[in-house]
Amino acid sequence: MKVKAIGDSVLASMLKVTGGHRVLASGILLADKDMTELGIRPRWFKVESVGPDVTFVEEGQFVYVEHGRWSNEMKIQQGSGNDSTSVWLLDSEKCLLVSDGDPASNGYEM
Repeated sequence: MKVKAIGDSVLASMLKVTGGHRVLASGILLADKDMTELGIRPRWFKVESVGPDVTFVEEGQFVYVEHGRWSNEMKIQQGSGNDSTSVWLLDSEKCLLVSDGDPASNGYEM
């Protein structure tokens, strides 16, 4: 199944953090609220679909979104098998950054 965003909606897949905790050059460990590398903080998403009212980002670009400004995960069934993909509905007003480049080169993965 293919989903398409409508209005000012942005559908995206979340990038996962790799490499553990964030550490400053000085050696200070930046732990998240729940003391894990996947805790509470803004996240990178890869845009899968944008509604016609969204002008600041296009499909295939990456957005950095303020913490908690996305829906619960929605699993979308692909084809007749057990394959599925996950997408989140983003709060388009809380997208902080847009990037053409893949943040994976900086420690993130799909």
